[in-house]
Amino acid sequence: MNKNLHHSAVEASQPKIKETIIQLLSNLANPKEIDQYMKRFVNAGQSHFAVIKVGGAVLENDLENLCSSLAFLERIGLFPIVVHGAGPQLNKNLAAQGISSEFISGQRVTTPEVLKIARKTFIQQNMMLANGLQAMGVKTASITSGVFNAKVSSNKELGFVGEVNQIDLEPVEMAISNGAIPILSSLAQSDTGQSLNINADIATNQLAIALKPYKIIFLTDSGGLLNKSNKIISTV
Repeated sequence: MNKNLHHSAVEASQPKIKETIIQLLSNLANPKEIDQYMKRFVNAGQSHFAVIKVGGAVLENDLENLCSSLAFLERIGLFPIVVHGAGPQLNKNLAAQGISSEFISGQRVTTPEVLKIARKTFIQQNMMLANGLQAMGVKTASITSGVFNAKVSSNKELGFVGEVNQIDLEPVEMAISNGAIPILSSLAQSDTGQSLNINADIATNQLAIALKPYKIIFLTDSGGLLNKSNKIISTV
């Protein structure tokens, strides 16, 4: 990945997401430098500002603070591209239907039954975030298809899980050119039109490789990204 690509993981369980994001964007010593830095972002191309991955637990537990933070960025002319997860919500919806769910190497085994509920859950969470932002006067674009093209995973045990092989940035760039914050669900489509489940972290990374933003920010309830031992990774 481009060495100028900045990765950041932030804790979203505390009620200060806005301050955390501003700190991540600046990392500078004085207000004058911060102001110059913000102007650089605004003038350097809106679609290349930042990709923000929002975990499902953040949507569930801290939606108001999240929307307030994103609204703040929009008001100063910055349009982050948001990719959201929905793991906790999907777990609950599957359990309510009596459907068990397994994971292999961090990816959910996606049967046809799981995929059906996953699609519905992802779209619901996308709309919930969009509605929260719109209530604060922020224009949004819900994008639940058309960005991630994928093939079925080579690990057949995973079922309808996709491996991203192409990114179409046009829907994202069109949204931003229309003054809207793009909100992307981690759903992909194959060349035949088959919907595929993709891990939201993987979707975020693939989008960042294609877009090359100045910042990648992961908002999680755990305080960052976890390694295989469930320990927070200090740097990414």
